[in-house]
Amino acid sequence: MRLSILIPTHNDDCTALVKALAEQCRHAVGLEDYEIVISDDASSAPFFSALQMRLHSCAATIVAPASPDASSRLHIIHHVHPVGPSLNRRLAIPNLRYDYVLTIDGDARITSPHFIDQYILHRDDAPVVYGGLTTSPQDLRPDNHLRYAYERATSRYQSLSYRQTHPYDHFTAFNTLFHKSLFNQVNFTDQLTQYGFEDTLMGDQLRRRGIAIRHIDNPLQHTGINNNATFVANTELALQNLTCLPRSFQQRVRISHLALRLQRLHLLSPVRLLYRLSGPALRRQLLSPRPSLLVFKVYKLTYLAHLLHCHHADRQTL
Repeated sequence: MRLSILIPTHNDDCTALVKALAEQCRHAVGLEDYEIVISDDASSAPFFSALQMRLHSCAATIVAPASPDASSRLHIIHHVHPVGPSLNRRLAIPNLRYDYVLTIDGDARITSPHFIDQYILHRDDAPVVYGGLTTSPQDLRPDNHLRYAYERATSRYQSLSYRQTHPYDHFTAFNTLFHKSLFNQVNFTDQLTQYGFEDTLMGDQLRRRGIAIRHIDNPLQHTGINNNATFVANTELALQNLTCLPRSFQQRVRISHLALRLQRLHLLSPVRLLYRLSGPALRRQLLSPRPSLLVFKVYKLTYLAHLLHCHHADRQTL
C-alpha cells in the first residue's frame, strides 16, 4: 500500500500530529511508501512561518530519515488568500502521489498506536473508510464550553453502531481514507468558499451515487474545540452556506428541513421576528461563561429564518 496523508490546516499547529503519523508509517507492516501533505488555508503569516520551521526541523529526523532527500515525504502547500475548507482539500488532491488518500484535519490527535495499521487492514473494504471522532475533557477550557457541550451532546452520532446503521449521516472527512479514483466521481465542492456543510454535502454525494462507506472503530481526538465566540461565528457562516445550497439538500439537513416546513406552514415569520427582537440577547447568552445548548438551537433556527427571508428578498429583486 502507498499512502498520501492530506492534512488541511488553518492556524493549526499540526507538528505533533505529523510526527505521530510519520512514526507509525515508518513501522507499519504493508506500507510500501507514504507522503504527508499539509495544505494550509491562509494561516496568518507569523503562524505559518513558525509552523514551516517546526515541520522542516522534524522532516530529516522523523519523516524520512533514510531518504537522501529529507523532504521527500513531507510537502507543504500554502494558500496566501483564504479558499475555505472544501476548496483547500480539492486543490491539494491532484498533487498527491498515491492511490490511497487519508484526510486528517490539522486539529486532530492520535491516541492509538495502531491508527495507521487499522487503515492498512481495512483499505479495500470500501472506496471510503471512516474511523470516527472523539472529544476529550482535556481540551475543555473556560472559554469553549459551548463547542465542548455541543460535541459531547452529539457524540452518539460518532459511535460505531450509529455510523454503521446510518452510514451517510454526519459524514466528515476529519479522519477518512479514500481511494483516489473516487475523486473522479465526487469531489470536495468549489461551491463553498467559507466554513460550513462541505463534509455534509460530500456525504450526500456519496449517498446519491451509492458509493459505500466502511465505518471502523479507529477514532481521532478533535482538539480544535473553538472558543464560544468563534464557534458561534462559524455556525453563522455555515448557515449562510446552507441557504446557498440546493433546496433538495436543505431538505435533508435537520435544521433547514424544519425551517422550510415552517415556511410552508406560514409560521416562519414569528421565528424571524424572534430573531429581530431577541437575537442579540440570545447571542450574548451563548458567549457567556455558561452557554445553553437549548439557546443555541433556538438561535440557529431564528438566524436561519432571518437568512431565508433575506435570501428570498434578494431573489425577488433580481
